[in-house]
This record gives sequence, C-alpha cells and structure tokens, in this order.
Amino acid sequence: MSWTCHWAAGGHGAQPLSNHFQHAGCAFGRARSSPGSGRTFTRLDAHRNSAGWHEGRLREHARNSIRDRRTPAVIGTGWLNHHPVACGYAWQRRTIRRCFIFCWTEEVYDRWFHVNTGWGGSGYGWVEAGTWFAGEIRP
Repeated sequence: MSWTCHWAAGGHGAQPLSNHFQHAGCAFGRARSSPGSGRTFTRLDAHRNSAGWHEGRLREHARNSIRDRRTPAVIGTGWLNHHPVACGYAWQRRTIRRCFIFCWTEEVYDRWFHVNTGWGGSGYGWVEAGTWFAGEIRP
C-alpha cells in the first residue's frame, strides 16, 4: 500500500509538514475464536448525529479506533451520502496570521482520514476528517 504525504505549499517539495498519522490497515477477513481461547467476540458500536452535522466527538471515535485499536472505522462523509471505511488518520498543526484592524496569530488544525470507498481501484485517498457518523469494530 502506498501512502500520500501532504507537503508544504501543496506540492511535493523537499520539506514535509509535521504530519502525525496512524494506520489501521484495510485488509478484511474473518476472525473466529475457538471455545476456551479466552478471546471475546467482536462488537460493533455506532455513533451518529441524527441531524447530519459533523462533530468533533464523532471524528475522535473513528480516530481512536484507528489509533488505539488499529481497527478501521466506517465514517459518514456527507448526509445521505456514501460511508467509506477509514483506515488511516493524519493531522497537522499550523500557525496562521490574521489581520483585521490589528494582526494576530492563531493555531489551526487540519485533519484527514485515509479512506477506501469500496469502488474498486479509484476510491482510495485522503478526505477531510469531518464526519456525522462513526462505526467502530471492537474486538
């Protein structure tokens, strides 16, 4: 699997941004537990905003699934839209300068999910990490 990194100035220059990313893998299969193995069965958890609004807590549910358990998450990228499988998460922090009467600086965060849309070879890539739905797989 190849990874696409986000570079300074939007190109493929010599200086990458200070991205932080985790990956859970997008290989799917069946796992089973034999009696007496001490393993538990898989549980699915769904979190949503019924009005279709993107929420930080929903992004964090999906991010935590990828980062902490290394399991993909299903995300809702748009209301009444497709639900891709998110396998990776990346973020960056940057300082920007704003001016209105006087000037100041503030930190902003950019966040992305690496998704598999399930549309064959054309549905892989990074999308903004706003989501109104997060489905988690818990082993």
